[in-house]
Parts: sequence; structure tokens; C-alpha cells
Amino acid sequence: MKKAYWIFLVLLVIAGLGASVYLGIQPRPIAKINYSQFNSDEQFSQALSQRLRVELQMAKVIFVGVQPEQAYQYSLWNTFFQTNNDPSTKFDYVIIDSNLPHKNLVATTEAIDLSLGKDPFLQGLKKILDSGKRVAFILANQASTTKSTDSIPSLIQNEFNYPGFSFTTSHFPRNADEERTRLPFPCGNSEDGKGATPLGCFIQTTARNAYRKKNEEGKMDGIVNQIGSKEYLVLVNPALR
Repeated sequence: MKKAYWIFLVLLVIAGLGASVYLGIQPRPIAKINYSQFNSDEQFSQALSQRLRVELQMAKVIFVGVQPEQAYQYSLWNTFFQTNNDPSTKFDYVIIDSNLPHKNLVATTEAIDLSLGKDPFLQGLKKILDSGKRVAFILANQASTTKSTDSIPSLIQNEFNYPGFSFTTSHFPRNADEERTRLPFPCGNSEDGKGATPLGCFIQTTARNAYRKKNEEGKMDGIVNQIGSKEYLVLVNPALR
């Protein structure tokens, strides 16, 4: 009887560990900006600058991820960089992946083609950082998140050990019905093939906490959570018209 009990206990522990590995144990998000509505890109940018001022001061490089097809996200970050007048949080270089379709919506220092390989980009970035300059790099959110196997921030950390912060931007569903169309990455057991499923779960969980919030027409919705030691999830929906 005792032997059967211990066999059952061992199997239970193994099953628990297997489920943890399969589903992934994610850190609990830390709210930086609770669900709020904003009248303009300027207002949202100001809130972001104030709430994350310490992180922005610490960062030598930040990785700003956008959904490639969502033009409003480019405009939002362009406003952020253009209206930031705090010398301690300004960036000397704003670089963008030239493959992004709305790259012209952002005033940048230069554009780099990541499809040509990561080595030229890494060497160029290292040269800039070694000179003491601060860099903001805009790329697809698939590559900006540390929750992805394509993570550029993780690559930089491993290669050069520079303190970089990631700001991964996405729209989010406003209700359960929109989860089918406005959840950019899957959550749960379905894989997207690129390792972004944990990010999809963070977006889904954060969005569900805001489903009962009232959305006013003419205002944009925004939420910012810390989802890693140096990663922030910036959820923003354009204003309803």
C-alpha cells in the first residue's frame, strides 16, 4: 500500500512539473500605468515619461517594438521621442528597422535592414554604445520582446551585457468577442511557431482585467505593465470614432 502511495505521489509531482514546463510559469505583471484613457499621443507620452523615468534614465539602449501594420503605434512613439525634453531620458540615436512598412512616420537618425543579418547591426550598435551615446531602436514587436525566440534584446544582453530595456507595443481586445481578432499572438496551447505565445498570454490577461471599463469615444486606451526585469508591455488602442 505504501509503495503504491509513493508511486502515485512521484507521478503526481512529475505531472505537475511537466505541466509547468508545458504551460510556462510567467512572472506576475507589475502595473505601471493602470487602464486609462488619453486625449492624445502627447498625453500618453507624458504619462509614459513620468511613470518610467527611472528606467529611461538607466537604459543605454531601449528596444521599442511595434506591430508592423499599425501606423498609429509609430506615430505614438514618434511623439514620445519628439516631445521628450528631459536631458536625462533623451536618446542620441533613434534607429528603425527599414523593413517596417510605416517607418516614414518616425523621425529617425538612420534605418538598418535587419533582414541582411544581425552581425552588422550588432557591431554598429556596439560602436555607438561604446562611445557613450544612448540608442532607441524601433523594430517589430515579435523581435523586441524577451518572450520570443527571435528576441533582439536578449541577443544584445548575451553579446555585450548592456543594460537595455524593452517596450513591446500592441493593441488589445476590449471585450471577449474581440479576442478572436485583436489578440496579436495566441495564448494557451496553440503555438505561433515563433515563441511569442507567452506574450500573447500577458496581453490576454491584462486585457481581460479591463473588459468592464467604459470606453469613451474620441479617447485612446492605454495600459503599461512590467512583464520582466527589463521589459514593459505597452498596450494601446487608438481612439474609437
